[in-house]
Amino acid sequence: MDLSPQNNLDFLKRCVRWMPAINFADYETGQVYARLQSGKWIWRDQARFDKALEDSEANAALLAFGRNVYTSPSAGQKRIDVLREKIYTIGAWVKAA
Repeated sequence: MDLSPQNNLDFLKRCVRWMPAINFADYETGQVYARLQSGKWIWRDQARFDKALEDSEANAALLAFGRNVYTSPSAGQKRIDVLREKIYTIGAWVKAA
């Protein structure tokens, strides 16, 4: 069985179909660096997005939706309340030391 990230994106693709918007956030800080809405990139912090692409698993997930058009990085994305948002997160968060 091939468990490589690029061959296991079905769950993420289903989420994109079912959820109107998905924020991608840094695992350690909770800082949002990209947003998909209706399956299209509408916003990215390009520097953070590029850094996330350095991780092979994140790369597979992020590029599964292409590098299509998005608005400027100053499009009003604010820092999220990480503690509150953990309630609505798919996946695990890093434990604070």
